[in-house]
Amino acid sequence: MAETEERVILIEDASLSHLEADSTKGIELDTALEYDEGIASQLGSSIHKNRPEDLLSPRVIITEYELRNFHFQARYHAPARFGIYKGQPACLVVIDFSFKKSGSTVSRYTHADISVSFEDGSTALLKNPGNVEELDVDPKILRFEPVEYRGSKTSGEGSKTYGMSVNAAPGGAGGVTIGYSETIPTVKERYEKVNGDLRDFGTGVNFSIEENTMTGSGIRSDWSAAMIIGYVPGRRFAARVTIKAYILYRMLPNPVCGKGDDPVFFDDKKMTDPAKSGRVLPSPQGQDLESIDLQALTRLKGWDEGQFLKHIEL
Repeated sequence: MAETEERVILIEDASLSHLEADSTKGIELDTALEYDEGIASQLGSSIHKNRPEDLLSPRVIITEYELRNFHFQARYHAPARFGIYKGQPACLVVIDFSFKKSGSTVSRYTHADISVSFEDGSTALLKNPGNVEELDVDPKILRFEPVEYRGSKTSGEGSKTYGMSVNAAPGGAGGVTIGYSETIPTVKERYEKVNGDLRDFGTGVNFSIEENTMTGSGIRSDWSAAMIIGYVPGRRFAARVTIKAYILYRMLPNPVCGKGDDPVFFDDKKMTDPAKSGRVLPSPQGQDLESIDLQALTRLKGWDEGQFLKHIEL
């Protein structure tokens, strides 16, 4: 244990000193230290635990990380909406992501990986859910956005050289060669990318966002994931969110959030009843969720000249 504590101190001290001043340019680094769960659980902001009322409806801040000039978080976008999607009970869940930096630092977020997973509420807080009788009650992601989004295009000129050479000496001996080469001008195109990939038999989705590598302007600071979740009415379900963000130019440990954060809970009976939810704005129910424009809820649409390239019906 003593060795682990010492490593934590060294990593935190190194990252703080590097982030204090970025006034001079040097070699750009994109260095990801090896992930260590023991260390990651001690880095960043306080771990978010549920209060009694948070077991009835989601707390606002799901997970976050803060260190000097950098702060990112995932927030529950209230209210969730309960209704019907293609004939089955479902809930619209929207999670807002923000990636902020402050001060004059030239460091930036180059990309981030986000994991969102759903599970039945009866097993969400158990340390060993494998011992619970298996029932087909886990919530499933029926539809989500973004699936694939590309930001506005940036073009730049480049070139490719093609050539061929052969050994012209008799029998292949000697060093005489003949050949040709040709350089052809090309145009490079780069985009900011946001992708979503379903996993774990529909109970989870991985999102990734990458900067435009040509402009080097970092990832966008605010966007959302919109998901329609199929669930069993009357059964509470839970969501977990983890974020790993990468910062360019000054070595910094991978800030991993959510490892120690409690899941957030969704209860259709409590959240739709103002007297039980404890919220000023209770969740609506009975809506036709099939007609909702999930792409608009991501806040990517219309932000620039980018476009959604894929849409998946599950």
